[in-house]
Amino acid sequence: MVRDSSGIPEFKFVLLLAFILLLCVLTVHKGQISGDGIPRWKDLDALMHGRLTDDKYSIVLPLLASPLYAAGAGWARLSGQENTSAFAHLFVRRYNGLLALTIALLFYLYLRQALFWKRRDSVIGMAFLLFGSMLLPHARDFYSEITWTLGSAVVLWWLSGDLRSMSRRHLFMVILSLGCLIDLNPILGPVFAGLGIAEMILLKPVRTGKHAKRLPALMLVIGSGVGLGFVLRGLENLARRGAFLDFGYSGEGFSGSLIHGLLGEFLAPARGILFFTPAVFALFWLMKDLRHLLQSRHHRFFLLTMLYCAFLVLGYAKWHGWHGAWYWGPRFMLPLSVFGALYFVVLLHDQWAGAKLLNRTIWAFIGAASLIVYKVGVSINQSHLLECLKVHPVSEFCYWNPHFMPFASLIDRKDLLAMLTSRSTAVELATILLLAALLRWQAD
Repeated sequence: MVRDSSGIPEFKFVLLLAFILLLCVLTVHKGQISGDGIPRWKDLDALMHGRLTDDKYSIVLPLLASPLYAAGAGWARLSGQENTSAFAHLFVRRYNGLLALTIALLFYLYLRQALFWKRRDSVIGMAFLLFGSMLLPHARDFYSEITWTLGSAVVLWWLSGDLRSMSRRHLFMVILSLGCLIDLNPILGPVFAGLGIAEMILLKPVRTGKHAKRLPALMLVIGSGVGLGFVLRGLENLARRGAFLDFGYSGEGFSGSLIHGLLGEFLAPARGILFFTPAVFALFWLMKDLRHLLQSRHHRFFLLTMLYCAFLVLGYAKWHGWHGAWYWGPRFMLPLSVFGALYFVVLLHDQWAGAKLLNRTIWAFIGAASLIVYKVGVSINQSHLLECLKVHPVSEFCYWNPHFMPFASLIDRKDLLAMLTSRSTAVELATILLLAALLRWQAD
């Protein structure tokens, strides 16, 4: 059993860490089911009563959330309550919070087990994910982005391994997981197909030995997963709407301008990656290690996540609603925020000590900006943006208005007071103190 040079066993440490994270995600906000989460809740409620709606959103998310619904309904029956759906609603609105907890734990375990970091460094890195990314602000709602972000990260980790040495059962799980991901969000089909082809092209000059044998297995697994995903979604379309190719998105599609979408995804003040996921730009300092990308599973994983992010940006740039509509921040870019937190903490861990003053200054600015974006998202969120969207519901005026960038709250006294007095402030302080106490105790 893994230990540091002193301290408690790793398994016990992770359990205590999970308990602290559970307190954090359950108290940082109350959770809610609003916006696009409402039809997903109705799909789930119908499913639990033996009905299938014709809604456009995939049935995968309701299926994954069904255990929480069952737990809430069971609790209601044990308490003698007649309205079981109301109790189930209380449980289901915590769904994304529990997924955020899972992502945070996997983040810690990746730093600890894959990169062999010390506990203190791994916990600090995980804390940056919590309080320096869009993860917790986006865990407020019953949307699907956290689900397919988590699923994508797991599949990418599996794909970074030696697929030829995996058991048939493991390979089946990888293909099935990828298929379910694409059923949940069909745009991930071309994203995964693209990253597989891109790896083959980028690494062609160094495809020797075991690496030459890895690529056919990678393409076979990705091809099977993508094909399965579209078959599953087609069968769902058939069952719910009567046609294999009827995705339910009438009047919606990839009809936008690629250039306009890319500019919006990067530069729109109320949606741009530049303003909401600054940590992802840490990858530019990591690019010098590209020549070593085949030397370890860690480097292959980084390559796959970078390619995944690039194709995700390209894919959503063509979507007519590249901005994600009535929401805080670029919700389709949540994976960039999570992977960006990873890039950033790895960059600081590996290069801070020997970095030039200019680089350290830039990195400190990126870190501070990431913390501010998180704080605005978890406290102010989209309250100002909603007022604008009610006046301009069908135009992009609000998304390009600099008044709605997250940093605008720093010059608003009411927002500053709201950020200070938000319940999240107490939760953040309590979480940091508990994590510090855990690290202090395990070292005694």
